[in-house]
Amino acid sequence: SQVLKDVRSVVGDDSYTPQNPKQLCGHIFTTCYMASENSSQDTCSRARDLAGQIGSTHMNVSIDIAVKSILGIFSVATGRWPQFRANGGSNRENLALQNVQVRHLLILCFNQHKN
Repeated sequence: SQVLKDVRSVVGDDSYTPQNPKQLCGHIFTTCYMASENSSQDTCSRARDLAGQIGSTHMNVSIDIAVKSILGIFSVATGRWPQFRANGGSNRENLALQNVQVRHLLILCFNQHKN
């Protein structure tokens, strides 16, 4: 009875009774796949499939604009556009590009969580 009371408090409905865990998950949990042009279709599919298995509300969001804006600032400051190693860049550039994408994901997740 305490769990049901807590669930009702979370969803803001004193009469809500979930029929199963998947339904509850769909009611309170949103997953988001934040992709860039470097993301694979395979990882996008895995995120969508996992969301379907747990029942979460799911969305796909592109972070390309945010990543490109940071790279643009880097380019203005250094006079060059960093490249992934696969495209002729150095190990250092490769790591920097990966970090730019990860940091944007963390910022977006943190801001979403605050709201």
